[in-house]
Amino acid sequence: MDWLQRELEEVSEKDIQPPDNELEDGDVVVGTLEDPEIKKIYLLYSQAVAVLKQLEKEIAHAKIDLVEEESSEEHDSANCNLCGLELELSRRKKVVKFLTLLWWTCLWSELSEDVQRRVDAVEKWGIRKDWQIVLIKQDNPEGNFLEVILRNLAIPN
Repeated sequence: MDWLQRELEEVSEKDIQPPDNELEDGDVVVGTLEDPEIKKIYLLYSQAVAVLKQLEKEIAHAKIDLVEEESSEEHDSANCNLCGLELELSRRKKVVKFLTLLWWTCLWSELSEDVQRRVDAVEKWGIRKDWQIVLIKQDNPEGNFLEVILRNLAIPN
């Protein structure tokens, strides 16, 4: 966990930007995130997701390049740009899964016991502008807290 501690120490509070998602119809504000350490985790989580998306774009371009350069020579995975990018993508997906779970669990821990029970039961929840923690109106309940976390950890290949 040294890497996480180092990453958190490198984040200054001025680097932290709150989510920019506006309140939506049906959102019920149940709190506001105040803990600067959890806000740092949010920043690391957001950055990790952005890096993952960028890697996916780079892989798409590398696949196009590989098709254009295709030859009868044997594939050298040690020197293959695509192979290196795919290996990095695999590593980054693990980091994103970890930070996703850490972020949502830390945010959940900031909720009152009453709100935790509501989240655990069936309610969908999220974070909005100015660090507002909200319960989201659901027409179709999508599951409890654990089911939502597990679903969020499913990162598409």
